[in-house]
Amino acid sequence: MVWTAGAQLYGGRYAIEKVLGQGRFGITYLARDKNNEPVVIKTLSDRFLNSTDAERLQQLFVQGAVKLAQCQHPHIVKVKTPFQEGGVWCIAMEYIDGIDLASRAQVILPEPEALQYIRQISEALIEIHNNGLLHRDIRPGNTAVCSAMRYSLDPPKSPLIRGTSGKVYFITAQSAVSWCVGEKQKPF
Repeated sequence: MVWTAGAQLYGGRYAIEKVLGQGRFGITYLARDKNNEPVVIKTLSDRFLNSTDAERLQQLFVQGAVKLAQCQHPHIVKVKTPFQEGGVWCIAMEYIDGIDLASRAQVILPEPEALQYIRQISEALIEIHNNGLLHRDIRPGNTAVCSAMRYSLDPPKSPLIRGTSGKVYFITAQSAVSWCVGEKQKPF
């Protein structure tokens, strides 16, 4: 089931704006909450929702969301809430604005930048694994770099203030759950 722009979900708490991505495992939507803040809504794809194993797959999907919500780490996207809409489990998550590493104009990264991403991904994976989750599809196409500027409480001394963030996120093949890696994002 693909929702169209304007569709109201979860008793009007979220309004769909557009489909961000659709793959074999899930559909990712950009939506707005009641405060007009952007959020991501994830569901399983029609392929899984129409399978003979749909109920079990939906349970795995929501269990993954609950486990992900337990991950408390500054590099991990926040899960807002799992909910059901029309019998379909959905996950509302923090929205991260950015592009995937595979789509960047600069394909080969400078070593310091690559090492920064590797460190952040590794730290997030440790937290994810400690909470019983496993990412089965880590690759540049599933790794997005935020376009927001980094934020520090002490801007004059902070080396974190620059135009490109190192925050990345992934979509898991197993449960279509996303998480994020990087410095905490705040607009100036």
